[in-house]
Amino acid sequence: MQPLTSNEVKLLKLVCRDKDNKEIAEKLNYSLRYTEKIKTSLYTKTKTKSNIGLFKWAITNGYYSFKGWFFN
Repeated sequence: MQPLTSNEVKLLKLVCRDKDNKEIAEKLNYSLRYTEKIKTSLYTKTKTKSNIGLFKWAITNGYYSFKGWFFN
């Protein structure tokens, strides 16, 4: 697998926080089209097809964790 770019990592972390494309674009100061382009690249690199797939991939590969989360 190709390594993730810094932009892809930033976007991946926001996807894991359940942000949609518009929210991600605003947060990172990207255009909506650029955000969608990065997400498409992530789907290809991670061999996933959805945000849930990206979420599972991020946890499995150490890009996101539940540290500090509390569940009741």
